[in-house]
Amino acid sequence: MEIIDTNILYYKFKNPKYYIDIRDKNISSVNALEFLKNIEKVHTNSAKFYIPLNSGLNFHFGILISKFHKNRAFNKRLSDCVTFEFNNDFPSYNLYNNLSVQQVINNKQNELLKASINFLAKEDFKDIYSKYNFLIDNNLNCISLEQIDVDLALELLNKFLLNHSLKDDFRNCWNDLLIASIAVNRNLNLVSKDKLLNQFVSAEFGIKEKRITNEVTEYNFSSNEVTERKHEKFESKGYINRSWNYRLKTK
Repeated sequence: MEIIDTNILYYKFKNPKYYIDIRDKNISSVNALEFLKNIEKVHTNSAKFYIPLNSGLNFHFGILISKFHKNRAFNKRLSDCVTFEFNNDFPSYNLYNNLSVQQVINNKQNELLKASINFLAKEDFKDIYSKYNFLIDNNLNCISLEQIDVDLALELLNKFLLNHSLKDDFRNCWNDLLIASIAVNRNLNLVSKDKLLNQFVSAEFGIKEKRITNEVTEYNFSSNEVTERKHEKFESKGYINRSWNYRLKTK
C-alpha cells in the first residue's frame, strides 16, 4: 500500500486527470493538515482552526455546542496537540488536530469539520471544505502520528544534520521526516515529489527508489529489510540530542 505526500494531493486536486492514482490510498495527519491549510507557520502555538476530538464527548452534543460558536473558532483545548521542543536549535511549536483530523476524515464527519471552519471567511471556508470533500471522495485513509513516529523522526533528524544542512523552512523539513517515519513504521510506500530528505531516509534503510516520472518517486518502505534495518540502526539506540523533546496530548 502507498502513502501519498501533500504535493501529490495538491496536483491531483487542481487537475483530476493528473496521472497519479490516489484513490483508496493513505495519507498522514501531517499531510491532511497541510492540505487543509490548518498549520500556522507564523503563530507556532496556534492553528488556523481547531477540530474537537471525540473522546468521551458525545458527537451530537458537540455539534449542538457549535451552534453557539458559529462566528468563532472552537477552543484549542477541545482538540489534541503534539508539542515539539528543540531547545533553541530549531523553533519549537505545537501541532494541533493530529488525532481529530484523522477522526473527521476516516469517520467522514463532515458536519464536525464544517462546524470547525464555519467562522472562517467565505473563500477560506469554501476552499478547505472542498479539499476535505476531495479527500473523502477519494476514500483516503488518514494515519495519525504516534510516539514511535516522532521517536524515529528525531533519530533521522539527528543523523541528517551530521552531514547536511536544512532548508530555511524547518517546519517543512520536519514534516517531511514525520511523514517518512509514518511510512517506515507501517511499511508503506511513499509517493512524493520531495527528494532530498526522502532520498536520505531511503538510503538509511537501503531501499530502492522507483521513479514514476521525472518529478515523482515511489520510495519502497514495505520490504522486510526496512523493518530489520530500523531495529538495527535505530530502535536499539536513543537519539543523541537529549535536549529535544515532545509531548502528545489528548484532551
